[in-house]
Amino acid sequence: MENQYLLLASVLLGLTVGAVVYGVAAKMISAWSGDAETPEDSRKDSLLFQILRPIAKWIEKNGGHAKDLAECRRLLEAAGPFWGGMSAAEVLAVRYLMLPLGVLWGAVIGGALELGGLVMLALGLAAALILWMLPLDSLKRQAEHRRKNFMKQLPGALDMLLIAGRAGMDLRNAILYLADHYIPGAVSEELQRVRRELLFGSSLSDALMRMAERLEVTELTSLAVALTQSLETGTSISDTLSVFTADLRRKRLLGAKEEAQTATVKIAFPMLLLIIPGIFIVLLGPVLLKLIHSVFSGM
Repeated sequence: MENQYLLLASVLLGLTVGAVVYGVAAKMISAWSGDAETPEDSRKDSLLFQILRPIAKWIEKNGGHAKDLAECRRLLEAAGPFWGGMSAAEVLAVRYLMLPLGVLWGAVIGGALELGGLVMLALGLAAALILWMLPLDSLKRQAEHRRKNFMKQLPGALDMLLIAGRAGMDLRNAILYLADHYIPGAVSEELQRVRRELLFGSSLSDALMRMAERLEVTELTSLAVALTQSLETGTSISDTLSVFTADLRRKRLLGAKEEAQTATVKIAFPMLLLIIPGIFIVLLGPVLLKLIHSVFSGM
């Protein structure tokens, strides 16, 4: 039985090493050939994509996955490029690929530890459940991280729009200019997308509202509505941006103060778990060593 588990672990290790060698060899051949390869072509030629492609096609054709696909597309809109630019169907396909791997790895670990059959089954199911949840959980974390980065960069972008507006530039041209010259990040990526929509004939109001819908940030939705109303009513956009930027910075300051007030509560557990035991070891360690030495020497 032990030899069977070792054989199974060796097969899994061989498959993993083979996939890595295949990817490295493909990159080296592409570099030596001198062919200009886009990231999209490289992704489609990879071993992982070739494995995921039939699963992704089955997911797209299966009507039972419509809700999961819609949720995954919504998260991808906010998260941006995810795991090499995977589509929603490919992200869900990763879940089905992870499921048997989780069961297999759990069984291998249980066999190596010589656990019982039921314990091995429970361990395999637990590993499969964790790996099943991993793709969507990672996607949600990336979407939330990108939203936070967007909100951190937004005040600076609004300041530049405000300066451009006061210099006599209209909002459309100011956004086009900002899309080309703002620092790389979530704001720049979203403005580039707004820029493309404007060049394809979309109205500025619709492009701003779609950007707010993609990111699902309350403050951005309020900004898009305020700018749309300013464009429709002809009121000063500079005043709107000035008021909104001041309010946004005020909210960030209040949020920072709230986090500072909760900092003592957050560091209490690490102190109890790590710092205080270390202090006791440093202070009482020599005393305990002398006590142990005197007891054993007296015996």
